[in-house]
This record gives sequence, C-alpha cells and structure tokens, in this order.
Amino acid sequence: METPRLKTIGDTPKVCLFFLLIKFKLMSFYPSSGEWDVKYFRKVASTAFTANNLVAFEGNGATGDPIEPADASDTLILGIGMKKVASTDSDYASNTRIPVLVPRNKASEMVCNYVDGTKVVADEGLEVDLTNAESVNRAASTTNVLLATKFVSTTFGHFIINKPNLV
Repeated sequence: METPRLKTIGDTPKVCLFFLLIKFKLMSFYPSSGEWDVKYFRKVASTAFTANNLVAFEGNGATGDPIEPADASDTLILGIGMKKVASTDSDYASNTRIPVLVPRNKASEMVCNYVDGTKVVADEGLEVDLTNAESVNRAASTTNVLLATKFVSTTFGHFIINKPNLV
C-alpha cells in the first residue's frame, strides 16, 4: 500500500481554507510546500495532543519510543500531529497510533501563526527553537530545531524542520 502524500498547496479552495485557518487561529502549523507523508505512530499514553501541533519522539528518537507533543527541549522534530487527543477520549490512556505529517525531505516547508516575540524580516535564515508544540520562539537558538525561511508578519512565518527525523 502506498503512503498517502500531501503535496504543495496550489489550488484555490485549499489556499482559501488555509488563510481562514490562519486568520481565526484554528491551527498552529500547516504544510506550505514540498512533499509530506502521512504516517502513523504510537502516542504516549495519558497525554493530550492538539491537532496541527508539532510532535517528537519521547526521548528524542530512541528505538521504539512513542511520540509526544514537542517542547522547547526537543532536539529532533518528527512532524505535524494531525489528531486531537483529549482526556475524555476512549484511547487517551493507550498507546494507540495517530497520524503525523512527516516531511519527505529537508525542503518541505510549513507555516506557523504562533511566533513568540516579534518576528522580523532579518529572522529569515535563522535557526530557532520551540516555545512549545504550537509556537516558535524566534529569540531562542539552543536546540535550533526550525529554520526560519520566510517572513510574513510579526507573528507568522514559514519554517522548515532543521533536523528532520526522517523515518
């Protein structure tokens, strides 16, 4: 069975939906260019996940580790989680598999509408950290997990996963 792929967003309905999601802050990360695969990974039990937030392997990718919402200490980002998991869900306390958008290569770009601090044009080309699974810390550069590729506004920009945990 072939892995489903999401390619560059180019047609009008997808672009319109994308800008509505951004405008009303209904998502934090969304693929904007390149090729992305949808893959399924075991999640950490008893942990809430928000759709469209970044995820990482627990323990930064040790063999067999489940995924968890990414945070500022992660050094390898897996991709964008596609499913919300709440404490009221029947599989909340289980290691069930959830879908994740994983970049096929280092050129796959995503947008983020939650940038902590004031993003400026000079940020393009800088390596930055996460504040948490939904936002970029443009003033931090300890883990350098994202690369800022395009300035859009003071709170919105394009990024690539600097060290993608390609699987």
